[in-house]
Amino acid sequence: MHIDHGVGEAGVRRDFRLGVINGALFGLAETLTDPALVLVAFVVALGGSPLLVGLAAPIRNAGWYLPQLLISGRTQSAPRKLPIYARVAVLRLAGWGAIAVSPLLLGRLSPGAVLAIFFAAFLVAESAAGVAGLPFLEVVSKVIPAGRRGEFFGWRLTLAGAAGILAGWLVHELLREGGPVGLPLNYAALFFLAFLTYVVAMTVFFTVGEPAEAHTVRGIALSEQLRLARGLWAQDSNLRRFLYLRLALIVTGAAIPFYTLFAQRELGLPVEEIGVYLTVYAGASLVANLALGRLSRRMGDRRIMRLSGWASLGMSLVVIVLGLCAARAGAHWLNAGMIVVYALLGMREAGIGIAGMSMLLGLAGEERRSLYLGLANSVMGLGLLASAASGVLVELAGSLALFVVAALASAGALWFVEGIHDPSVQRAA
Repeated sequence: MHIDHGVGEAGVRRDFRLGVINGALFGLAETLTDPALVLVAFVVALGGSPLLVGLAAPIRNAGWYLPQLLISGRTQSAPRKLPIYARVAVLRLAGWGAIAVSPLLLGRLSPGAVLAIFFAAFLVAESAAGVAGLPFLEVVSKVIPAGRRGEFFGWRLTLAGAAGILAGWLVHELLREGGPVGLPLNYAALFFLAFLTYVVAMTVFFTVGEPAEAHTVRGIALSEQLRLARGLWAQDSNLRRFLYLRLALIVTGAAIPFYTLFAQRELGLPVEEIGVYLTVYAGASLVANLALGRLSRRMGDRRIMRLSGWASLGMSLVVIVLGLCAARAGAHWLNAGMIVVYALLGMREAGIGIAGMSMLLGLAGEERRSLYLGLANSVMGLGLLASAASGVLVELAGSLALFVVAALASAGALWFVEGIHDPSVQRAA
């Protein structure tokens, strides 16, 4: 498959900037609606069970990853992928519009009915995001040279972290006791700001100068694409090891939405501390993204993923210690411990964001990129969907049991990462 780029260095710089701005805006919107903090607090405020608390993050993450294999056969036959991205944007924005309205229905509808509307709209928006995810990655792989992709994702995440600091302050002000507005206007304001930010972010990406592919691969039926995916899984041991690594990190991530619930219910910390944790998380992400993005060419993707594994293990162990010491430690120390947890979380997510997708694009190459991306992201989507069972574990055995499982999964991730042959290092060599 030959791609006629048709753009010079000036075009690459322009598309690099537009992609980074798009990432910063998405970072702002996603921090305003962070599933592990803001959405969990919204579900808890409406009386949602731990099972519902555990749904928000898997829907966001699995919704983005899961549909990609299903559409990969058709996507690869399109000379340009941006029109697909644009068509799906209508559905994404409709979902977020409904989410913004849902808190205002409190009083007219029961809290259970409002939660049903919220989760239905959230599922629509995030599933549509998954359909858009493959065209997005295809466009990025066409307009950003392979050697600059780690830097590209690093800058996206760096500016997203900077925007997240502002979002953290807004969340703190709107959710704190005695804030300018109370329930439901505080959540409606956050969701509406996120909706407007998504509108601008998607509009920016529409202007990227995607080149047409001179020769496209024919469209493939879903049954044939699934057969090819099974063959790819059997043949490519490096891809398998990469996916085992990502699945282990997903198991660790299944505990993250329960940190907020744990801090409020078991450590006795106030809800307005969510804003502090968001700010710490965003700040740590900002610093880590800036540092790792600049170092990505020299370090390689595998080393960065190894750092994410250590950060995952560290945050899991700290939260376990907090749970064991909750009865004896003062609120000041417990809050400080949670700040450390969210700082490590920021480092973990920065490493995964910079190296995870860059490593996958390197493994995929150009010829069968849609198949690689579709298979890998769908496998990760299934893992993220299964992580919703974390709520069941919390119901049956408590949050500390989930945190222990997360720590063991982090140790597994550190083992899996050592077996991956890093394509970014091979390129540099």
